[in-house]
Amino acid sequence: LAHEKDALGLYVSDHPLSPFAYAMAEARDYSIAEALSEPDASGRYLVPEDTPIWLCGMVVELQRKTTKRGQAMALFTLQDLEGEIGVVVFPDTFAAARELLEDETMEVFVRIRGTLERTERTNQKVVQFKATDIQPLVLNETTNRQKTLTLELPKENLTPFVMQQLNGLFSHYPGNDRVELFVAGNNASTLRIAVPVSVDAKNMLLVGEANEVVGPAGTVKVA
Repeated sequence: LAHEKDALGLYVSDHPLSPFAYAMAEARDYSIAEALSEPDASGRYLVPEDTPIWLCGMVVELQRKTTKRGQAMALFTLQDLEGEIGVVVFPDTFAAARELLEDETMEVFVRIRGTLERTERTNQKVVQFKATDIQPLVLNETTNRQKTLTLELPKENLTPFVMQQLNGLFSHYPGNDRVELFVAGNNASTLRIAVPVSVDAKNMLLVGEANEVVGPAGTVKVA
């Protein structure tokens, strides 16, 4: 894949990040496309300027620069599966992440904390991301394995009120993980229901509150 990019300027077979959509969604607050989205009808942006957020992706076109004081800094393009954005790395942040960014032995994948800066240059809108923290983006089987929140309870306990409470919990803790509900019947049969929502299964508040809803006769597990 790296040879494709060097020779053609783009990835023909597949993007290196394609197999890791889940791991990326877990590592960031917004996709780059979301960060770059236009304001709504009221002029409000999804991501306001000066609001610290996490983005993640692949580093491309790293350019080393020197400030007027002779300090090293960098510019590069951060690319994910939905878009790309220019990143400005000032000296202190660059010094802390230089070894990671300048690794030429492989593609460099990072998660970056920073803020958006929107400006106009020659009548053209320009959006940059000012980095304050740059960390390695770990992409492997473990980080890319979607989790499942599993709830088990007796049929007689699955009342409309309990379902209402559970749906409220699911909407309050959105994320990227599955939800499965197992309902035990009177004849030792169990009905499995895949709930069409996505939650943050790692959130211990969600797990704790779900345990309270299902009660002592039910169980809540994350796997």
